[in-house]
Amino acid sequence: MIRILLTVTLAAWFDCTPTGPAEPETFDDKFYRALIFNAEERPDKLYTNRSRVLDDPGALNVYVETDRWPEYWPEGHPNPASRAERLAWMESQIPSMVLQLTGQEWTGRFEHGPLWHPDNLEELNGWTTVKVRDWPDESCHASGSVGQVRNYIWLDININPEEGEHHCLIRAFAHEFAHNLGLYHADGTINLKIDDDGTVTFSPKVVYHSRLAYLVGRGAAYPGPVD
Repeated sequence: MIRILLTVTLAAWFDCTPTGPAEPETFDDKFYRALIFNAEERPDKLYTNRSRVLDDPGALNVYVETDRWPEYWPEGHPNPASRAERLAWMESQIPSMVLQLTGQEWTGRFEHGPLWHPDNLEELNGWTTVKVRDWPDESCHASGSVGQVRNYIWLDININPEEGEHHCLIRAFAHEFAHNLGLYHADGTINLKIDDDGTVTFSPKVVYHSRLAYLVGRGAAYPGPVD
């Protein structure tokens, strides 16, 4: 099987490159094409999809809409915590998540307030807007855009985590924020853990392949293998 020279060269070089909090990994082509090109869920688009990693992830801004469903967000959660605590947690974890997945320092803005619907949509460029909605059941619903100019995250306010688990809102935000940075699912998810103090750590495999994609840059095509 022949690989395009660029992939081989970058992967070999990246093996010797520190990956921040993760241990060095080796290049896994199947994992890479799933995480960066959505090959796990849309294998038919492998050779037409382009990498959606951001041009400047360190400058990504985050705006959290806090007046939607105020009776639930988050005071009415089964695992209650103050809104201030949730917002502080989000803001504290964004720099680390950006650094882990991209290798770049985060210098963006974190703001919160009323619903944001500007007349000029270009005002949303470079922002992730975090929205909250009330799904009728108790499952952990969430969704997020993948590497868009204008990103969004939807979180559920009506959720009930299993005993011993961190509140779904925390895990869901970390997962969807990784989508905003241009990642798809690999092995069915975006593998991460959350410590008791709320620290988010992505798996070494995710960190390695995500940073490799950021070395290549946005808009890249899947480079191999080829027939």
